[in-house]
Amino acid sequence: MAATPSWATDALRGLSAKRFVPTRFWIIGFTSIFVVAVLFMGHLQLSSRPTPGPLPYSPMINPPPEEGQRPWLGAVICSAWDIKRRMLIRYSWMKLYKDVPMDQKFVISNPGPQWTDIVAQENRTFGDMIVLDHLQEDDFTANTIKTVEFYRWLSEKSPRKYEFVSKMDTDLFINARGMYTQKILPRLAPNPTTGLLQSTVNFTTIGQFYWDNMHKTSFPHGALYTVTWDIVSLLPKLQDQFHVIAGEDITMAWLLIKGRQKVTLAVMTPQEKFEFDRKDMRDKNNPWARGGSDLTSSWHALAGKEALAIHQLKRDEEWLMVAGCFDEGGLKDAPEFTGSEKPPTGGDLPGYPKPYFNEVPDDYWES
Repeated sequence: MAATPSWATDALRGLSAKRFVPTRFWIIGFTSIFVVAVLFMGHLQLSSRPTPGPLPYSPMINPPPEEGQRPWLGAVICSAWDIKRRMLIRYSWMKLYKDVPMDQKFVISNPGPQWTDIVAQENRTFGDMIVLDHLQEDDFTANTIKTVEFYRWLSEKSPRKYEFVSKMDTDLFINARGMYTQKILPRLAPNPTTGLLQSTVNFTTIGQFYWDNMHKTSFPHGALYTVTWDIVSLLPKLQDQFHVIAGEDITMAWLLIKGRQKVTLAVMTPQEKFEFDRKDMRDKNNPWARGGSDLTSSWHALAGKEALAIHQLKRDEEWLMVAGCFDEGGLKDAPEFTGSEKPPTGGDLPGYPKPYFNEVPDDYWES
């Protein structure tokens, strides 16, 4: 059943209509108020309890009963203090695609005792955070081993085994319904005994193929990739054996190479997953692509009906503009452009770089 707008969203839209303030600014204001409230409540608790205990485990330890199977986990890797962006994600694609058979979680590391009560308060409110209590929250950890340690948490502590696990960044908007129907569901089939959906593929990664010429390594781009459960289980074991410390995207590739494990890569096209290029927009308030946009490029604005994942949405305004182009069914039809669309000139010229997998040497492909 399609998700319906909440009373809060209706109220915000009503206020926007009466006062001529765009809805996205009310949403930004709402998230800001929530962030301040969480910080204030955490501060009060910290004042009354100077020696907080360890960070709480995720509610996934004792998951609530659910109707139907959820064979897919969508996990957003984020910092503990990025509360505002988590709110935007919760009230955009996570809410919009709540009926998709997918568990939706955030993954954070241990931010230290000063943030314990703040994180606990947020998790009591939403119950959607996985806490890697053994990892320190910092940029180096996030950009090297955090994803592998998240896989370790899943394989050792998660009460639920998933057929597919997607790792994604906070600046990526995902069309979860399209991703499920086009990429996940075709690789699932009912178990003849239990009737539950199970993966029909092994050691498979769904994502965009990148090439690092310096290290002569091909790897899936870290903004979004989806792996089967056997990869989730294998990578922590390989890390214990080889102790690879490298860029997060390349770490996965190097571990698989060292472990001599072949992986099938289901490549997402530049129309399905791309970097959002604001220079390719029709105008500053319209995230749809100009006429003549090069959709074979890895960078462009919204176009067509194939968009599954849009990356580089670092500004809240861009995130909300793009989110407004999706509904419960996926990407809306692009509105007809009636203005005098001028070709890009000067500093506004889109780059239209080609996908990086085009640079992979021919010797690396296996027919």
